[in-house]
Parts: sequence; structure tokens; C-alpha cells
Amino acid sequence: MKRIKEKGKYNTFQNFMWMVKRSKISRVPYLLWISILSGILACIINVVGMLTTPMILDLLESGKSIAIFMQTISLVIGLLIVLTGVKTYLHFYMSIPKISCRTGIIESIAEKFSITSFPNVEDEKFLKLQEKASSASNNNSKATEDIWNKIEDLVRYSFSLLIYFVILTKLKWWILLLIIGTSVLEHTINRQIVQWQYNHRDEEATLFKRVMYFWRQSKDVGLGKDIRIFGMKSWLMDMFDDAIRTYEAFISKRERKYIWMNVLDLILSFLRNGVAYIYVAKLVVEGNLPASLFVLYIATIGNLTEQMLGIMDTCNTMNRYSMEINVVREYFDYKEQFRFEGGIKLPNAVDGKYEIELKNVSFRYPNNDTDTLHNINLRIAPGEKVAVVGLNGAGKTTLIRLISGFYDPTEGEVLLNGINIKEFNRREYYRLFSAVFQEFSILDATINDNITLEDDATNPERVWEVISKAGLEVKVKNLPDGLNTIIGKKIYENGVLLSGGEEQRLILARALYKDAPILLLDEPTAALDPIAENDIYHKYNSMTNGKTSVFISHRLASTRFCDRILLLDKGRIIEEGTHDSLILSDGEYAKLFYVQKKYYQKEAIHG
Repeated sequence: MKRIKEKGKYNTFQNFMWMVKRSKISRVPYLLWISILSGILACIINVVGMLTTPMILDLLESGKSIAIFMQTISLVIGLLIVLTGVKTYLHFYMSIPKISCRTGIIESIAEKFSITSFPNVEDEKFLKLQEKASSASNNNSKATEDIWNKIEDLVRYSFSLLIYFVILTKLKWWILLLIIGTSVLEHTINRQIVQWQYNHRDEEATLFKRVMYFWRQSKDVGLGKDIRIFGMKSWLMDMFDDAIRTYEAFISKRERKYIWMNVLDLILSFLRNGVAYIYVAKLVVEGNLPASLFVLYIATIGNLTEQMLGIMDTCNTMNRYSMEINVVREYFDYKEQFRFEGGIKLPNAVDGKYEIELKNVSFRYPNNDTDTLHNINLRIAPGEKVAVVGLNGAGKTTLIRLISGFYDPTEGEVLLNGINIKEFNRREYYRLFSAVFQEFSILDATINDNITLEDDATNPERVWEVISKAGLEVKVKNLPDGLNTIIGKKIYENGVLLSGGEEQRLILARALYKDAPILLLDEPTAALDPIAENDIYHKYNSMTNGKTSVFISHRLASTRFCDRILLLDKGRIIEEGTHDSLILSDGEYAKLFYVQKKYYQKEAIHG
């Protein structure tokens, strides 16, 4: 059987010390000391509670006065009340700091993902690591929070074991050996259960994920229309039922395994306790042991077993937690491909504009055999409006991502005012760009927040200006709360759903609001109808006034507004010029243009 043994980059002690550092970052540096104090208090409470009954019997056997008896009992009860009160207070006092430490890590995980080098976002290894790191922090029972409870348990078990061993040294040596031996066997059986669970964790996760997938699909608003139109309800529910039955079969198999393990565990418990109890009872019958010590030894034997199993389980849990924390740390340590610290200062703009140049640039995606872009040489002058066209797969979007610094070229270099962009702090470089990408995200927030990406709009007039340029002014004014209307229904029930075209206009308004010197537009009108698209084209010059812009479109008619057009084919620039010059040259661009023109004419006739 494969053992649960994974060697991480850091050992258990190093990961524990890292958590101590994280507690300081989260401004709860006292977590460690309170955990230790809480463990000591728990040990004292257990020991005092265990000694109470034997002490009462001893007082009765020795014939002490009722006054001494009552004083002793009152003192013990008072001590237990005080200790339990302090322990309870510490428990509640620690709950929020423990959560704060874990949520601080969750926030750092999210921050890492949002600012990491873009190639990492498409890296399968990084994505799996991010998923595991998130899983190690997604609830109160995970390593990044529960480790403080385990520190408390280790302290409690360690001090308790020491005390119980001292008490039982007055008995025969083989009693201790029996207790230790059976406890180790019990622990081994429990480990077998954990081992089985570990070996089948991926199977269980896959089955559960399948159940949750169909559950989410059954209540998905977007899919709801398809369910009704295509009559998918019965088919979807059959798939859902099958997923549930398969998952239930796995759970049933697991529970059968647990039952047999628990039976063996019960037999060992009877063996240990039975032999030990009989031996101690024999001493009482023979007159060699008072009743008070009989009760003490019986309680100590049970507690010793519990503490031994507890400390072994806690050590195993700490090792498992160490592996989870190790994953989180490896995620944070994941190598960044770009320079995010230091770097030279961005060059001064030429009249507020920048020149971009690609020199002998080739780019190949990881694990691909061919270049997506090959030997591209391109200079975009300050303030120039460049269109990039071509069939799907020609490399248009990849070119945009190289210019914007999302990728570094496999060969060649991308220059900003003659300086390789690798020399700059990449985050500073990103500030030069506004963009509308094919894949965009609308936040479940107000229209104002979606455009400004700020808590408070500092320039509401500017917001309305870009909304007007994006052709969304009438829509927003007709909404009940105007700019404060919430988009989406994932968080707020009163949210409004926009059409695909309206969402694209909103993203265009966001790009215009940033007012960066370089504007990148990757199919900015793909979701718009021809009339709305034509309206955007007529506003294109005012949108890009005073800016350098790169515009990708599969509709060649839109390119006539640009200063220069690049036709890409199989990762190469095969034609270049203005719209009119390319039409006159009667090359590939002209052929594509006339094919599209015929299509739109037919569409207009039949429309």
C-alpha cells in the first residue's frame, strides 16, 4: 500500500514557524503563546478533574471531618470553575484571530493569482497549485487555521502523558507495556482508515465534483433558457440522479471499511482495559490497594490511553497540515517570469505618446511544435492607429498580448521608445495600456464601479462622457438607479442583466475611462449588431484621439478608420498598408474584403 508520505520543500518545523510569521503579518502575534497557555490549562483541568473522585474517597476513608471535606470539595470546584472559565475565555478570544490568520492567507492567495505573470495563469502546474493552496485554506478545519488547535492539543497531551506515566510507575511494568502496545495497535488501525481515505481522495473528489456540477447546472440562470427550450429537464435530472447514486455507492463502500476497522479497535480496547482493570481489582481484593487508589489507577489507565492516541493522531495531523502549508508556500514561491520589483524608469513620452517596436519577434506557446508568430518586425509610431486583421488562428490576439506585456517573445524583443520592456517594472508598463479583450469580466457591482474600478468616482462627468462614447448613455439613463445600478444577480437579487452587446459597450467605457496613452481593442464590437457596430466605428477617431491604438477585427470594413492595416496569416505579416492601398493591390486583403462585402450585402437583402 502506498504510504502517506510526501516530501515537500519545507519540513514541519519550518512550516510551523512560517505560520507564526503569518500570525504576525495578520497582526495576531500572540496566537502561539495563547495556544500554549490554553493547552497547559486544559491539562490542569483534566488532571484536577481526574484526581477529584480519588481525593473524595481518600477523605472518606481517612475519616476527615465534614468541615475539611467541604472545604476541600469547595476548593476543588472553585479551582475547576476558574480554570474552565479562563479556558473558555481564551477559546473565544482566539477564535477571531485564528480566522484572521487564515483569511489573511486566503487574501494573499487571491492577490498572488491576480498579479502573477500572465503565463502562470495559463500554466497547468500553477493552476493546480493554486487550487490546492485554496483548498488548504477554505474553511475553519483546514491547516491554516486548525494548526493552532493542534498546538494546544500537543501541549495538553504532552504534559498529561508525563503526569500519567508518573502515577502508573507504582504498578507492574507490563501494565504500562500493555497500554502502550495496544494504543499503538489502535493507532495503526486508525491510520489504515486514514490511509484508505487518502488513497481514494481523488476518486471521492471527482464523484463529489460531478454531483456539484449537475447541482449548479440545475439552478444556472443562463442554462435555464436552454432547459426549457430544448426540454433538457428529464435528461439533466437523470444525469444528476446517476451522479448521486454513484457517489452514494462510494460512501457505502467506505462505511463498510470503517465498520470492520472499528470492530478491531473495539476488541483491542476491551483487551487493554479488561486486563488492566482485573489486575487493579485483584490488588484491591487482596487488600494491597485502597479504593481511592483503585479509582485513581482506573481513571489514569483510561486517560493515558486517550492521551497516547491523541498525541499520535495530533503528530500525524501536524505532518498532514505541514504538507498543506507546504503547498501554500510553494504557490507563493512560484517563479515569476516578469520583473515586478525594481526595473528602470519608464521613458518619457513623445508629446504624451509612446513608440512600440517588435524586432524579429517569434512566439511559441508551451508544448507547441510551431510558432504562433514568426519573425515579426513592426514599428508603431506615437499616436498611430493600427489595425490587425486575419483569419482565426492567424496570431492576432497573441500579437496584442506581446505588445501589452502579457507574454515575452520566444525570440526577439519588444521595445518601448527603443528600450526592451523586460527592463521595466511590468506593473508600471501595464499602466500605459487601456484594453478591451475578447474575454472580459463584468463585476457584480454598480455600473459606476465597473467603469471606474474605484470605490468612489472622482470624475462623474468623465464617467458619463465615456458612457456616451461607448453608446450606452440611453440605456444607463433608463435604468432605475442610473450609474448606481448593480449589474448581475450572483450577489444581489436586485441586479440587472445586460445583453452581450451592452456588456461589451460597458467594457469599452471602462477602457476609455482609464485614459491610458495606448489603447488595445481586440474585437471590441464582436457582440454588437451591424448598426451599433457602425456607430462605434464612426466614434473611433474621437475615442482614440491623441492615443496610440491597436485594433483587431475580423470585419475588414472597420479597418478603414485606421492609419495602417496589417494582414496576418499563419503568424506572419503578409500584407501591410492603408485600406485603400491594400484594395488597389488586389492581394489577400482585397479578396477577404470582397468576400465579406458580398456576405453582408446578402445579409442586408434577406434581413
